[in-house]
Amino acid sequence: MEVVRALEICGGAARRPALAKLGVDDAALRRAVRAGLLQPGRGLYALPTAPPDLVAALRNRELLTCSSAVAAYGLWSLPSDGRRHVYYRRKESVCS
Repeated sequence: MEVVRALEICGGAARRPALAKLGVDDAALRRAVRAGLLQPGRGLYALPTAPPDLVAALRNRELLTCSSAVAAYGLWSLPSDGRRHVYYRRKESVCS
């Protein structure tokens, strides 16, 4: 699968294991980074348009939940209080 399309499926950012499950190989990731399509981090790849909350959650190996996740699902919600709602999972890769 194309790297950019895989990241779009994952909401704009994902860790390497999640991309591997979607069929993205290391060579494709290296090509995308060299082309300037991605913002790489340690095992984390993001599109320039990726939501900052998602990138921060993935960097900390967290999963957005509650009011922090509603935007990703296109749901209506009350205005946020600014706090991030997350669930921390060990040794798992998640898309969003």
